[in-house]
Amino acid sequence: MRELGYVKGQNLTTDYRASEDRNQIITMAAELMQLKVEAIVTQGTATRIAKSAIMSLPVVFGFSGDPIEAGFVESLARPGTNMTGMSFLSLEGGLISYGPNQSNSLHRLSIFVDKILKGAKPADLPIRAADEVRAGDKPENRQTNRCNNSAERASAGG
Repeated sequence: MRELGYVKGQNLTTDYRASEDRNQIITMAAELMQLKVEAIVTQGTATRIAKSAIMSLPVVFGFSGDPIEAGFVESLARPGTNMTGMSFLSLEGGLISYGPNQSNSLHRLSIFVDKILKGAKPADLPIRAADEVRAGDKPENRQTNRCNNSAERASAGG
């Protein structure tokens, strides 16, 4: 966030919460809503819970899967909900695994947060696909799904 002009303790406050327990995540979401935070960043299981527990706050997610199938957004180009973020594909049990470079992912998620803090609505911010794959993946072995293809088109189209 520093690259975007935010300095923790000066013009940025972060409140980190984490849990694997569904009930505890719901409780934490309610606490964050009471704190009147300006945006929530989620990943994994917390993203699914955030969809049902947080309807009024902007949610930026990193998600392994199709956010349309998961019911997070209406489309990748125009999410139409309080949620936006980044999606990537993971082939469990396969020889190939797709996923973003971790530091690049955090930077890209921070760009979504920056836009929201400057007044953008998550409903108008296209979902982005991870643009990097893990080491060892050969281009001729790459497979894509509807989510990755659509996200790339949304990115190329603006």
